[in-house]
Amino acid sequence: MGPVEIEIIPASETRIALSAQYASEATALRKRWFADREVLDAICRDLSEVIEDSGTLPASEAALERQQAETTRHLKDLGLALFQELLKEEGDRIGEISAAPEHTRYIIFKIDRSLAYIPVELMFDGTEFLSTRMAMGRVIYAEDTPRQPAGERTPPYRVFIAGDPSNDPVIHDDVEQEIRELRQIFTRSAGFSLMIQQGAEVTRQSILTHLPGTTVFHFTGHGVATEEDAAAGIKLGGRRVLGGEALAGLKDPPALAFLNMCTPVPWLAWKGALGLIETLLGRGTRACVASLWDVKSAAATRLASRFYTHLFEGETFGHALRRARTDLAETFGLHALSWAAYTLYGDPRLSLEDLDAAPADRGGRLHTLATVLGVLVLLAALLFPATMGKENLGTPSGIPVGYLVVESIPADAAILIDGEARGMTPSTVEVAAGNHHIILRRQGYRRWEAWIEVRESEKTVLEPNLVRMR
Repeated sequence: MGPVEIEIIPASETRIALSAQYASEATALRKRWFADREVLDAICRDLSEVIEDSGTLPASEAALERQQAETTRHLKDLGLALFQELLKEEGDRIGEISAAPEHTRYIIFKIDRSLAYIPVELMFDGTEFLSTRMAMGRVIYAEDTPRQPAGERTPPYRVFIAGDPSNDPVIHDDVEQEIRELRQIFTRSAGFSLMIQQGAEVTRQSILTHLPGTTVFHFTGHGVATEEDAAAGIKLGGRRVLGGEALAGLKDPPALAFLNMCTPVPWLAWKGALGLIETLLGRGTRACVASLWDVKSAAATRLASRFYTHLFEGETFGHALRRARTDLAETFGLHALSWAAYTLYGDPRLSLEDLDAAPADRGGRLHTLATVLGVLVLLAALLFPATMGKENLGTPSGIPVGYLVVESIPADAAILIDGEARGMTPSTVEVAAGNHHIILRRQGYRRWEAWIEVRESEKTVLEPNLVRMR
């Protein structure tokens, strides 16, 4: 069963035209209908008020419980009204599809840019919210959006994580936690090279430098949302903003972008990311994840962590986000609304495997290169036995240092740091504070590598599972 495609475009000042296409092996049906724009806008305004009110904390515990119950009730009532007005009688057919086997439930909304504010993720069918039952994706229509072919990706897949360039102390600890969790997820998976920048390190220049050729770009920090698209985007230091225009000439953009941005203007939050998303997709990015309104930092961190975890479990983008939403709703409650804030722009049927479009000959050359490097690393380990101790310390005095606690399953893997042999796992290695390129090699296993940030006087633990060669 193919995905359901729902097109939402303006028909006039008062009407919105919708159509649905149901794909199957035998036939493809398409139906058309209209919705009242004034009614939809009224529902969206009410939903915005519910979202904004949910962020205020009552004075007493009893009042808080009442507020949470009322928020959940209003959310379901308005979500049902949105479902009925948008989908009309097609809602019955959507309900049937949402009851099909889980892995077949996909719905793609093709939405005109002027209607991107409609929170289709909050549609409630009377029993469940559609976004917790089906894998959703959005395609934004814009007449002047260019489309470039997606770039090829080969292992090791580069991951670039940028954390709060505005250096806001209010969200500093949450940003640190998010980066720690994502580091653990990516460093436990073979074939990913990790680059992490935070605070003042994240500049327009550094983003433009590291984005080309990246497989995953994850940003966590503040966004800027205004009515003017040119002034919206990622909040950098010194009141600077990185918007879509800055990336208009980007070559070989990230295959997947996750913009975990918060903004103090809930009803405009979606505009802060949309310009960036349109540009990235137009340049060749396959999928983007971003929020439609402000999300509390703890919830944002958990959703990002669960999303990537489900991706590495083999889920598609759509189902990884759906499962992360469900987890968030169960953890913080429906009334918290963070679970519904996130949306996927792109095809929800894509998975991490789909980002690897490398021809076989390039893969063969990389495999050969990896084998040669592995032999060199093992030879270096034999020629320089002094570096084989469990406490491998060798950084010049006077330089700020940190420690890499490098373990692996199985053990006895050769450690290469910035091209230098530094012993065998398990080992504790003293290195200069900063970013380092780590490679682990063991005969019969695939090379594991990553970019790791080491902080002064702190221990960074690496415990990757090496993958046996077939």
